[in-house]
Amino acid sequence: MSHMIEARQLTKRYVNERTGREVLALDHVDFTIAAGEFLCLVGPSGCGKSTFLQMVAGLEQVTEGTLTINGKPIAGPGADRGMVFQSYALFPWRNVIENIRFGLEIKGLSKAEMNEIAHAAAHQVGLHGFEHAYPKELSGGMKQRVGIARALANDPPVLLMDEPFAALDAQTREMLQEELLSLWQGANRTVLFVTHSVQEAVYLGSRIAIMTARPGRIKTVIDVGLQHPRDITAAAFGELMKPVYAALKEEVLKAAVSARALA
Repeated sequence: MSHMIEARQLTKRYVNERTGREVLALDHVDFTIAAGEFLCLVGPSGCGKSTFLQMVAGLEQVTEGTLTINGKPIAGPGADRGMVFQSYALFPWRNVIENIRFGLEIKGLSKAEMNEIAHAAAHQVGLHGFEHAYPKELSGGMKQRVGIARALANDPPVLLMDEPFAALDAQTREMLQEELLSLWQGANRTVLFVTHSVQEAVYLGSRIAIMTARPGRIKTVIDVGLQHPRDITAAAFGELMKPVYAALKEEVLKAAVSARALA
């Protein structure tokens, strides 16, 4: 497989606006994500998971090192990447179709073309019959479906997801996990998925990358090696969760010790 996303000696520093101190968020990250891979990224809070995702999205700049997509340096946002946030980030004054077509409006397409694409994306994520509903009329799960459809409308080869199901109830979360896997398996698309849930990472991911406590580095990468669909009650599933939990717990404890030292 070719590399879709590649980080080499990637470092991110920023200045804390409250204290004026420089913060090292990511420290010499070396990491690759293959084309067509479903990569789950886990780590303790504040380790730089979302920062890395935003750098891939082009929303944060590289301080040192290189970050490329399909061999080209990332200089800013692009239509080759779709982003799904934990917060639904919908425009309350736009209905479902109008929210989905938002990313298409800079392409210069006709309204008819945009609506055709937006309707197809809405149907793809199970929003048939809700095309003209407004965000206030939708459940949390349906709002996130709109966010996913909006990301898919541009047909990006890379889908970036920042804890997209964290705020949902367990039943809705499981349903959307299944639908996401179907969308991934049905297209030659690369997914970078940030989550705090070890079970979710093992259930979804081709590989799981575990980050260290800040400054964020790649501690280890675990190949899942289970075929889909996966049974969370199976012994093999439980065995795969153990090394992920162990590596993550070690970094969570380090983060707690560091936080106490700074208090």
